[in-house]
Amino acid sequence: VFAVHSQSQRPPACPDGYDQLWTGYSFVFTSADGGRGDQQSLQSPGSCLESYIDRPYFHCKDHSHCNFYPNMMSFYLAALDEYSGFEKPKLLTLKAGQQRQHVSRCAVCHANLFKQTNRGSSAFFAQVKKN
Repeated sequence: VFAVHSQSQRPPACPDGYDQLWTGYSFVFTSADGGRGDQQSLQSPGSCLESYIDRPYFHCKDHSHCNFYPNMMSFYLAALDEYSGFEKPKLLTLKAGQQRQHVSRCAVCHANLFKQTNRGSSAFFAQVKKN
């Protein structure tokens, strides 16, 4: 199981031989006062959040008491214009509600060992053994 990111506003397709589990938004890390934070590996399914949430970090002490932290900052992978990938990024000031349209989309994929691909199943298993 792994995530793929498009760096565009369209979710990417999974490679041949893999099925999509879900699509979402490319989440990179969250940070708080004092430089503490948590990051997600971009290959991890945890980097592909099904829903866009401004601050996806909260802490629950028990089933009835959860805290949301207003000083937490969340960082998502940006969606780039199709032809501006190698240009200097443009600074944007976004108002509330505009952030989601500038976030890269992602998909979480898993191997379908029974699906026929152009390479055939023996090629897939040979690649798995090699790694």
